[in-house]
Amino acid sequence: MEVLSDDLNGKQVEAVEHFEKAILVIAGPGTGKTKVITHRIAHLIRHHNVSPEQILAVTFTNKAAQEMLDRVMDGDLVDSDGSRGVRIHTFHAFCVGLIREFANEIGLPRNFAIFDQEMQDAILVECIREQQTSQFNFPLPSLRDILGSYKAKFGNLDSGITEFETYSGRKIKGGDEIEAIQNLISAYQTKLDAHHALDFTDLIAKSVGLLEQNLVVREKYQRELKFILVDEYQDINEPQYQLLRLLCCQPENNLMAVADSDQSIYSWRGSDPKFISQFKVDYYPKVVELTDHYRCYKNILDAARSVITKNSEYNTIDLNSHRVTQQNPIIHYTLRDSDQEAEHVIKIIRYLTEECDYKFSDIAVFYRSHLVANKLENRLIDENQSVEEEDIIPFQRIGGEISFREQFAKNVVAYLNFVEWRDMPLQAERAINFPQRRLDDVSLARLKLLAQSQGVQFCDIIEQVDDYPQYFGPLTRKSVAQFLAQIDEIKSKLEEKNVVEIVDELFLSLSKWRLPYLDSEVLELRSEAEIPNLQEAAGVLYQAIIQQKPIRIVSGDDIDTSCAVYIIQQVLSEYLDAKIEVEKEDSLDNVQISIDESRSFIQISPPSTPENLLIIQIRYTVLSIVALKLCQRLMAKFEDQNFEDFIVYDLATVGNNPKWAEIIEVGATKLDQMGNALESRHQLVKPTSWIPPTSVNSYNISNQMVANKSPIAEVLPNFINFIDNQVLVGHNIADFDNEIIRRDMVKYLNREFQNAAYCDVLAVAQRLYPRQNPSFEALAEKFNIIEEDARPTGIVDTTLKIFRQLVNEDAKRRELTSLAEFLPLVGLAILYRSETTPKYNQILYRASLRYLRNNQIQSYGDFLTSITSVSEGEKLINQLAENVENFKESSLDFRKSQDVDWEERTLGFMKDLSNFEQNFDAEEIGIADFLKYFNLINREPEADKDELTLMTIHAAKGMEYRAVIIMGMEDGVFPIRYRDQTRQEIEEDRRLFYVGMTRAKERLYFTTVRQRQENRVQASSMFIDEIPGDLLKSWASK
Repeated sequence: MEVLSDDLNGKQVEAVEHFEKAILVIAGPGTGKTKVITHRIAHLIRHHNVSPEQILAVTFTNKAAQEMLDRVMDGDLVDSDGSRGVRIHTFHAFCVGLIREFANEIGLPRNFAIFDQEMQDAILVECIREQQTSQFNFPLPSLRDILGSYKAKFGNLDSGITEFETYSGRKIKGGDEIEAIQNLISAYQTKLDAHHALDFTDLIAKSVGLLEQNLVVREKYQRELKFILVDEYQDINEPQYQLLRLLCCQPENNLMAVADSDQSIYSWRGSDPKFISQFKVDYYPKVVELTDHYRCYKNILDAARSVITKNSEYNTIDLNSHRVTQQNPIIHYTLRDSDQEAEHVIKIIRYLTEECDYKFSDIAVFYRSHLVANKLENRLIDENQSVEEEDIIPFQRIGGEISFREQFAKNVVAYLNFVEWRDMPLQAERAINFPQRRLDDVSLARLKLLAQSQGVQFCDIIEQVDDYPQYFGPLTRKSVAQFLAQIDEIKSKLEEKNVVEIVDELFLSLSKWRLPYLDSEVLELRSEAEIPNLQEAAGVLYQAIIQQKPIRIVSGDDIDTSCAVYIIQQVLSEYLDAKIEVEKEDSLDNVQISIDESRSFIQISPPSTPENLLIIQIRYTVLSIVALKLCQRLMAKFEDQNFEDFIVYDLATVGNNPKWAEIIEVGATKLDQMGNALESRHQLVKPTSWIPPTSVNSYNISNQMVANKSPIAEVLPNFINFIDNQVLVGHNIADFDNEIIRRDMVKYLNREFQNAAYCDVLAVAQRLYPRQNPSFEALAEKFNIIEEDARPTGIVDTTLKIFRQLVNEDAKRRELTSLAEFLPLVGLAILYRSETTPKYNQILYRASLRYLRNNQIQSYGDFLTSITSVSEGEKLINQLAENVENFKESSLDFRKSQDVDWEERTLGFMKDLSNFEQNFDAEEIGIADFLKYFNLINREPEADKDELTLMTIHAAKGMEYRAVIIMGMEDGVFPIRYRDQTRQEIEEDRRLFYVGMTRAKERLYFTTVRQRQENRVQASSMFIDEIPGDLLKSWASK
């Protein structure tokens, strides 16, 4: 373990060794601020015997928190025992724990939900539609910025707000727009309150309110947190400032702020350099200025300092670069247009990699706005497709604001990927469950296990589902067959078509498979009371089919009974291969189903009392509704899950980060075919370090209990033998338990964890209940499951109960929406009976219209022809068709349904596809070319991969590269220009430019174009003019 003062300069040592009272560390770029924070944590633990649990370090991003944690945990600063328990969090993560503990004190349930950005967007879209506001005028990113800024500043709808600002710099003023936004915010907050949910901004504000109003809670945290360290202090806003003030124990004020006012670039979310000055006033801190700079060559640092000193307020500390021996000129290129700019940036990249021995990962391209980089990205893709593999420029683009990066687009492209390249398991899994789920979570996991055990691809095993009737019911098998037929149909239409035509064909195909029910309607159906005797009748039919008994149906001849009989006949014969005999009796007004020529039969009718009848009593006189319900329930019985080879497991660990967490107990239970516990294994594990009090309290596992137990290296082989080649079930196992098992298998067994088949209870709950808290505790509470033991023994038992509840809920919803192809017949029957008023009937009727919107009623062929001879038959069919057309024109229905979402997303996708096509030769762009492009822009960034990086300067905060190219250095682009712009806003853009410049270690380039937009000539950025001429080399194209 290193001596803490080693490798630290004098100022850093002064900051690290400061003990009590407040300290403000002024740390410019490249001065080692993270090193100071992590070394100070270690110093407090090693030299002052401060308990790790009494230290809180907060920062702004998960990446920064992870980096800080890694440095503290790597063993060089503090041994693994000493560092366990240090609280290193983002502001939001810390506040989640605080509010969860005392939610009842602020009127929230303990298991309140937290809405992430995806859910926040969904709520905002709902509000936009309900308010009949144009999303074009208020794009979601802008609304998100406004909402966050509004809440961060403790906005009040009655506070007379006259202006909103967005991340892009757009100012929104004017009575109508302001009123529209306020209405949206009010509606948004109402929806959050209705779901007992908070968004990320609420987490800070609610924490501040709790600490302000509750002395007991405030004193508790002040006792526990003896030392608080804040990274990037210049980025805090008012709520975060108040949070720190309330957490800081008086009179000690052991608060460390590491800040640089010149890097404050988030005013649109409430950040302000004034909080640095306020810190000095409130805490009288010791001030330590870090003056040694270790990142940039001296000329780059001098140029950056020359720019930032043009601000009215700036950090006056002189930074001394330690990199003075070799310097490369800073170069500014002025180019004709954005096409030439893209070409020239690529030339710079090739020069650096081919002539200067740079790796692609040593280089980054920055810009103020994403739009600036679009031409470059397209040019890189185009060039990479036309050169030899060794000449490709691999790159990743961070962020971007095009719909190709949305989940909808990824689902659509999954189809195209599967059509083009069938050996892509993840694409097949995504495609088969879009636009509606064809496979439930259990069946999906079963398919993965079968593929794994047989050594074949998932794509191959889905073609073999008919070979496994013991695992997959007839509905699932038919649904998979329909998917494969759909894929073949699409593939047959691909030849001699460009990508736009192909995608247009795909959307036509996908529309037919959309679920005809709204999400809200599914929940309405779910809440409907059970029809009397429905379960018993389905059971009678089930046994008859299993025993292969003949089934006879007798009914009247009106439209409703004809439709009801047809539904039953088709389901029994087509899905279940049952032998059916149908007979008409004009005198009957019901449907009778007899089994094996016995006198006992099922009758669908109004209430009656004959002793030999099992009567399904209908509420609204529509027999076809009950026929559909009966068949749905019957099919559900054939879809019962087989849980053989499923195993529920859990790990108790010290720590909640899978990179560092250490196992202290394992537990697992195998299930039988019915999902009951069959065999269990539980074993305590001796960790390499002590168990801190927080973990002891969480699991009721003490250091004494594990003192004489075997270490994980000895426990793991037997445990893996028990769980291997099974479908693993657990809560949050995908991102936690499985990752720990994978890590330890490599470390101790020297082999990979191959198990790809699992059911993550967290993911299933998020899908079924997207607006509820999916945590383990919340799910147990939701299903009234008593958690008897916090150790893996009890966790596994509770997880199994939760899992079965979720599987049952999913099965029920699937039952209610199954057999949608028969909805038009139900619609006809409802019209015939004139029973469109009851809410349940309304839902089914509207679902029948939605189904018909994308599927022609003529698909029923002979049956429809036969009933048109019945009185009023043809008239009703025409009326239904007319209602479908009226339904298409119903803007009211569209505005409040998923239909709007589908249409907007398809239009957005086609628009982006057209933009993509414009940058290439349309005649040469096929599906393979587009898929390569799409898969490239949607790859997850890989830190250790040799790739060029494209990102906004805001996203580059905290990064460093050997070479940086900053594009778009024109007035109006950087800085952004708009009406009524203030000096402060220009100065923030100057700070942003300073941040971008100081990411460069060795080489720095700027590009300006004379004409970025047609018919508009632009001048060079004022920031370029602020760099001294002796530090800048300029070049201009002719």
